[in-house]
Amino acid sequence: MGNRTVRPLNDIDVQALSRVTLLQPHVIQQLYEAFIQEGIIQKGLKYLLNLISNISKMTINEFKRIYGNVNPMAQPFNWDAEAERIFMMFDTDRNGVLTFEEFVMAYVLLQRGVDPVTRWQYVMNAMPLSRPGFLSQQEAQILLGHMQNFYQLPIDVNTYYNMLWNSLHQGGGYISQPHFIQALQQMPGIQPLIW
Repeated sequence: MGNRTVRPLNDIDVQALSRVTLLQPHVIQQLYEAFIQEGIIQKGLKYLLNLISNISKMTINEFKRIYGNVNPMAQPFNWDAEAERIFMMFDTDRNGVLTFEEFVMAYVLLQRGVDPVTRWQYVMNAMPLSRPGFLSQQEAQILLGHMQNFYQLPIDVNTYYNMLWNSLHQGGGYISQPHFIQALQQMPGIQPLIW
């Protein structure tokens, strides 16, 4: 995601992000403006040409500066380490910068009180799925890996993955996103840690 050139956010983008995140359009716009403003303030005028090409990307240091706004539950005693862990989790292509889409994903996942079904539905919609609305075996395993990283689950993901996939898979090679989430909600080892 981070290597893509990001265009300015238009009304269609705002509405699409609002639908998948369930955040109000004005909140999406405020997040985008804060994301861009952080980049503008930190880079300064002498880097203006570089800024034009980099304006829609955020470095780890920029992310650390706004981490408290992204995660209001962050603990001050491990602020840097936690911010780095979160940044690395959402820097999906490991290029050292977050795109706005990656930043919004981090924001949505870190908000308390957001329904986990909505939270993970957004993640699945943001993933480059081979068949929209469905997860392949590999995509389901990747998603469970993301969940383990995000929640720091003390479980063997492969065991749960095999149980989950075998209970849902019906021979077509894909499972629907809603069925995947429903099955997760019923897994006794995962359910209390996520919901």
